[in-house]
Amino acid sequence: MESPQPAQKRFSMKSCRYDRRKYSIAQQPSRERREVWFTSHFLKMDHIDTKRQEFKAEILVQAEWHEPKLREMMHEGEMVVAGELWDPRLKIINLVCVDGDRDLVEYEAFVDEHGNTKLLYNRRVRGTFHERMELEDFPRDVQDLSVTVTSELPHEHIHLRPHPHNIPTLDAQFFQSQQWKLFQHVDISPTIPDPKRPAAQYSLPLISATCRAARKPMFYFWNNYLIMTCLVFLSLCAFAINPDDVKYRLATILTCLLTAVAFKLSTAGSLPTISYLTMLDIYMLTCMLMLVAVACLVSIIAATEQNYHGILKISKRNADIFQGVYGDGQAQQTWDEFGFFGSALCLVLYHIAYTAAFFIKTSRRHRAMRAKDKIWRENGHHLPKPQSRRSTKLHSNITVQSLDIPNGSA
Repeated sequence: MESPQPAQKRFSMKSCRYDRRKYSIAQQPSRERREVWFTSHFLKMDHIDTKRQEFKAEILVQAEWHEPKLREMMHEGEMVVAGELWDPRLKIINLVCVDGDRDLVEYEAFVDEHGNTKLLYNRRVRGTFHERMELEDFPRDVQDLSVTVTSELPHEHIHLRPHPHNIPTLDAQFFQSQQWKLFQHVDISPTIPDPKRPAAQYSLPLISATCRAARKPMFYFWNNYLIMTCLVFLSLCAFAINPDDVKYRLATILTCLLTAVAFKLSTAGSLPTISYLTMLDIYMLTCMLMLVAVACLVSIIAATEQNYHGILKISKRNADIFQGVYGDGQAQQTWDEFGFFGSALCLVLYHIAYTAAFFIKTSRRHRAMRAKDKIWRENGHHLPKPQSRRSTKLHSNITVQSLDIPNGSA
């Protein structure tokens, strides 16, 4: 049964089957450098695991390349076998595992508007992908979620390029919308090896499709920052205890310090093992150092007062000297007041400075991502993708398009 004729003039050609399972490396005939146009579509985003540095998603990877031999074979009605066609041998290098059998590969042959025969590679996979998390701005961080594709052929035999017309899209249904916010744009970035490197001609090409997600930080503001702030300011209650009972003062401050240490360790359990400090780590460690400073201040005040009374008992001459330096018996109370107000002022100033630095630092990437989203919308990339070409399914995992070739065509 013939397919209905479209408005554009096309030619009649028998459908062929491209059986990739018969492919072998020795049958790769072409050694010239081929251009492969790449794009990717994010169909569904299930879960982002910060601790394991992984995310679950359903991805459609597409690659397109010229295949001149396909026209001759299909025009002559031959069966297309794998060893007679060039294969870029693509693979996703950051794919950790596939959910069940949700990995479908299809091929589609078609003729473009310039009369060139092309082969379209479609791979729809749902699984878990590895992604190295950048957590310097945690908990107000923006994460790259990438799908990285490479070829088993060296860089001198294949050139992976972003597709000029098939724009990558993000039509994802996101099931962690209360924890993350997805930006709308998708970037395609090829990696070009440095020609000065040794054996650069044997390096494998890489190309990545990247979308971005911003973490919503309110959970960490209420459950981490607020609790730690309360612990630090509660340590100032030690100054309400009689200065002579220094052991009770130190017990109060050390209790707050040990609570902060346990809280810090429990928070670190939700993050991967990294060699740098996040913004939350900087805040919590600084608060612990402030608790240590308050404990040292209380101890110094108590030790100074004890030395004052001990020196008074030694000699009248030393008593006169220290009486002029420390004053009368009200010295300890005066030092206590200075210690309390000084500690409170330092804590308030630190929290103001940290809050300003936190939002200034973390807002830079957010502004950059919103600017990319604005450009993306202005270019019309948020519009739905055009419908796929009409095709005839010939095999359970092979799709080849039926085309019409006029008589006398090469």
